[in-house]
Amino acid sequence: PSGSGGAPGLAAGGGLPGLAAGVSESDRPELALLQSRLANARLSDLERESARIVTLPRERPDRSPSPHPVYGPDGTRKNTRANRWREKYGEERHVCLERIMELI
Repeated sequence: PSGSGGAPGLAAGGGLPGLAAGVSESDRPELALLQSRLANARLSDLERESARIVTLPRERPDRSPSPHPVYGPDGTRKNTRANRWREKYGEERHVCLERIMELI
């Protein structure tokens, strides 16, 4: 048991476990922002969110226009709305994680 009175393994300020310990005071706000972006449902569960995007009605403004279809060698469509969405937000998630790794 630690003498801090908090839950074992939790970083000060309620962030991800162990991350804030080696981060300078000037980088902590950026780290907190990155952690909150990762906690966003859009980035935390890419599969569930991409399935939700597919079901949006055509008239919804957050539904992107469809480009011409692209098919792979196996005959399946490669640029479906869900695939494009998953790729976009998967990259955003990757950038957040990379920046967090640079900070710690």
